[in-house]
Amino acid sequence: MNAATDRRLTVRETASAGELAAAREVLDAAHQRAGFPDAQRVDRYWGKPFARTFAAWIGDQIVATDTLILDGSTDGLPCEVAFREEVWAQRVLGLSVVEGAFLAALETESRIAVMKALLAAVIEAAVETAGDMGFTAVAPHHLRLYGWFGFRCVAGPRAYPGDPTHEEMLMSLDLHHAGPTLALLRGERCPS
Repeated sequence: MNAATDRRLTVRETASAGELAAAREVLDAAHQRAGFPDAQRVDRYWGKPFARTFAAWIGDQIVATDTLILDGSTDGLPCEVAFREEVWAQRVLGLSVVEGAFLAALETESRIAVMKALLAAVIEAAVETAGDMGFTAVAPHHLRLYGWFGFRCVAGPRAYPGDPTHEEMLMSLDLHHAGPTLALLRGERCPS
């Protein structure tokens, strides 16, 4: 399925409390399926003014969600729990940082296309916010996939405090050069 031609797939920022709640249900179901006990980590950011939650719909059902966390929260970015030094190193350089966090999807036959379209929407929003550097923390088995999309591994693997069973890698994307990544995610030819 090509997300650009499938009229059943819609990706946009959530626009109501009901949509935000439905997106949270998808996130909680995915986290429960994966065994992640991090609801408190999510709660610190979910629905806050500095968190923009996006969702993917197939028909009228939300099947995936991702959240763009803007810098400025007193808690910092979610990834700073494990990767504080790496994020602060970018701030010291004067760069504006954002994080794509809480990416989750239901099991559907079009899951990969849905997640690519959702990731593209969040990266576009990050670029629009005038962010310089985008971060995301991913499980080590996703390292190759994110690398293929142009993300660079910054650090890891590291476990989050209180959850030594789940390690993550810190990935970054230079938002000023996100064009090739967006083209890959959309299935377009990469700009030369």
